Amino acid sequence: MLLGDERGIKITDEDDNKFVDCAISSNADFIVTNDRHFNILKNIEFPKVNVINVDDFLNKLK
Repeated sequence: MLLGDERGIKITDEDDNKFVDCAISSNADFIVTNDRHFNILKNIEFPKVNVINVDDFLNKLK
């Protein structure tokens, strides 16, 4: 089942949709990536998928 596809969430690189599906189904707090294809998720209200780059994530851990 592709959860992201059901909700109309698609990112430019179709190979990355599996990571969106995984984040949604697991209620992940973040997708940590430097891949710009995921930036479209920042404009989607529901389901909220927080995208953060690696440097910002590491700063949160400090």
